[in-house]
Amino acid sequence: MRYTVKLVDGEDLSLESAKQMFTSFFNGETSEAEMASILTALKIKGESATEIAGAALAMREKTRRSSLNYPVLDTCGTGGDGSGSFNISTASAFVVAGAGGCVAKHGNRSVTSRSGSADVLEALSVHIDLDERQSLQTLEEIGIGFFFAPKIHGSMRAVMPVRRALGFRTVFNLIGPLCNPVSLTGQIIGVGDPSRLEVMADAAVLMKLHKVLFVCSENGMDELTLEGVNRGILVEKGTKKHLEISADKLGLLVAKDSALKGGSAEENAQIMQSVLSGKPSAYKDAVILNAGAVLYVGGIAPSLDAGIALSKKTLDSGKALEKLEALRITTQRIGTQISEDRMVGM
Repeated sequence: MRYTVKLVDGEDLSLESAKQMFTSFFNGETSEAEMASILTALKIKGESATEIAGAALAMREKTRRSSLNYPVLDTCGTGGDGSGSFNISTASAFVVAGAGGCVAKHGNRSVTSRSGSADVLEALSVHIDLDERQSLQTLEEIGIGFFFAPKIHGSMRAVMPVRRALGFRTVFNLIGPLCNPVSLTGQIIGVGDPSRLEVMADAAVLMKLHKVLFVCSENGMDELTLEGVNRGILVEKGTKKHLEISADKLGLLVAKDSALKGGSAEENAQIMQSVLSGKPSAYKDAVILNAGAVLYVGGIAPSLDAGIALSKKTLDSGKALEKLEALRITTQRIGTQISEDRMVGM
């Protein structure tokens, strides 16, 4: 209860205290009632950089981690922005992979929206229920793998009933993108709450992450969008660099955020098929913008302009769509093998 009292009184926890508190969550040592109280108090107070970093470090310590001998990237958002947009970061992952990047796409089913990354991939016939070893296999075979959070983060089992019961964005939305099981060399993280952008960057500095671009749209979406001026903070080697990114200055379509609306997993799957097929739309330009930023941050393109040009070329060539098809085929093959192995073991 000591943590709850401090948080209710508006006090920030130190990094070590936050890490200890969340470790007790993951160990099943904290009651659901107390977890709910703490998560609610954090939400009301506003999570500090030390609390976010402590929570993420606690989860990372409970997760089997892999380091590969080549650059690996991720595209992920914190979710919970209430925009109802289609899965831009997931579509961007296929563009990045199609352009030659290796992508460890970390994601989950939706908690606060209609379609999370796992939901839309499942609607696209991707077999998502793979463990870390199997996801690494797909990453090494085809340059992209989907790391399904419930299979990767078993420590979240004690937390999920509380998170679902609360029904609002919690600190777990913020730490999810910081807990990829693969050591990343570059990452873009969308932050849906503009007031959390700076604190997320500060948390990344505390965690000593390699290179991360945190972004938030002018209207508070956890993506780079085509309307107004997007804010970004690039964290690299313990330093922060503030950026402003506008679609109109980069030769892309200017469109309202409402033009990026999605729907159910099935509806978003149709949109993604259209985008990856190269059909012109606001959806396509938003994906080009986000994928271009990842290609730049990951060192595959020397500048944001070059990243956007490479994204356009990748979509129009069909290479992004090829990566989706490769992920479908590879994960279904592995999924079939899993089923056969289970039958043999019965």
